[in-house]
Amino acid sequence: MSNESNVICDCHAHIFGCREHYPLAPGADYAPANATVSDYQSVLEELEIGRCVLVQPSIYGTDNRCMLDALKMLGPRARGIAVVAQDTPYAQLEEMHRLGVRGIRVNTLPADGASLDQLPDLEKLVRPLNWHIQILLRQENLLASFEKIERTSTTIVLDHFASFSPVASEEELEALCRLAAKKNIWIKLSAPYLFSDCSSRDLTHYAQFVEKAQRLMPDRLLWATDWPHPALKNEAISTRHLKDMLTDWVPCERLRARIGIENPKRLYGF
Repeated sequence: MSNESNVICDCHAHIFGCREHYPLAPGADYAPANATVSDYQSVLEELEIGRCVLVQPSIYGTDNRCMLDALKMLGPRARGIAVVAQDTPYAQLEEMHRLGVRGIRVNTLPADGASLDQLPDLEKLVRPLNWHIQILLRQENLLASFEKIERTSTTIVLDHFASFSPVASEEELEALCRLAAKKNIWIKLSAPYLFSDCSSRDLTHYAQFVEKAQRLMPDRLLWATDWPHPALKNEAISTRHLKDMLTDWVPCERLRARIGIENPKRLYGF
């Protein structure tokens, strides 16, 4: 990967290691094929992506070793998002910070997933390190979730189009717009396949979402591949296709640079 400062950042990717070294957590809801640092580096080089953010996947629970080991291999061009327990010792968080972790993830999708009721305690946990909280929401609870998130003051990053889909209601979209007016709310433009089939009609929906988001919060949008795409259902969608979508969604080169380069630098401290 390039060491230049003006390189696009993939703000959401996962590394899945050998099960012998990185066993799945009890109750893991999927079992992915290996997706190694070497595999990912090949993708980054092919697509000329210079920086990246590794996100702890739910299948490893709070065992962040796979992600942390990958950060050691990737060096200063990589950052990480961990999953931690509320009683994690501060010294352990400091060590994660030294390795490049800059936030924690709250994934509410799994059956035994995290609850947004934990947000006040998690805010206290991450505040000393100036970390943010990244959240993956359930579609069926968006309005109630937005009410809880609205009470936070810590920087919040909403995963994967804030869990919006082509069937989202106008009420939910208006509620998200009100929430996004708060300066601590960020949104990742990633994984359109998570809550849709990525048909041409679905992708038109996401293009309209991005058009509205550009006007509302251009300084708090991020882009990501979600490599190796554990939720991908449409085999016609490739990592290159997902990168090309950013150009389609954001035809203005200056705005693409803000979303792909400048915003990640500011949020993750590259």
